[in-house]
Amino acid sequence: MTTIHLDQRALKALALLLHYPDEVLLANLSGLEVILAAVGPFQTDISPFLAWLGHADLLTLEAAHVSVFECRRSTSLHLFEHVHGQSRERGQAMVDLLAMYNAAGLGMVNGELPDYLPAFLEYLSRCPVAEAQPLLAEVAHLVRDIAQNLVQCGSPWWRPCSLLLEMAGAAPVAAPTAPPENPLGQADRARLDREWEEDPVTFNKAPCNPKGQQPHHPHVRHHGRPANAPHGENGKANRENATLC
Repeated sequence: MTTIHLDQRALKALALLLHYPDEVLLANLSGLEVILAAVGPFQTDISPFLAWLGHADLLTLEAAHVSVFECRRSTSLHLFEHVHGQSRERGQAMVDLLAMYNAAGLGMVNGELPDYLPAFLEYLSRCPVAEAQPLLAEVAHLVRDIAQNLVQCGSPWWRPCSLLLEMAGAAPVAAPTAPPENPLGQADRARLDREWEEDPVTFNKAPCNPKGQQPHHPHVRHHGRPANAPHGENGKANRENATLC
């Protein structure tokens, strides 16, 4: 297996690719591809994923990201949720991780949690490679679980996760053998609609028109949007004896 050297720019590129999609991401796909190509060669082919991002409209990508990462615990990008669930241990682990971020000058925005994988990768991209490598290796087994679950649910996001495994010095996940990747199939769309569907408001039972019928009000459907990726100033953290999971 080809040895992949950890690269700070590549870590930041993967953080952007895993974060909630926006217009800035779509405008910089070619640059991200150049950065990742300079680090490889990887066994994981990232090109189909970048092509999918480039050809899909933003609303479709946003809905797919919510469906895959916000509505499925097995593919959640919050690392400590896979380790501690919602226990007190998760809270203390996040306090410790946030202290590391603060020491590095990295602040969280809009209430984002510090165990969010793109935030963790942003942090590692600011660390010296000698410090970032063992920290990334600590969470490789969690990234593998997420990647394998993404393969099973047919999401293209398995590719950046698999590529991240290679950067951690681990083997990539096996590519799916099923039909074309479908990040938000009809079943997922129907499930999301049911979860977010609001009942129509009825103010009274009196007839609202001459024929004695209530007017039809379409149900409101919407999808929540996660917080933006963190940004902060460069700095160096004291990461001695830090344990992530």
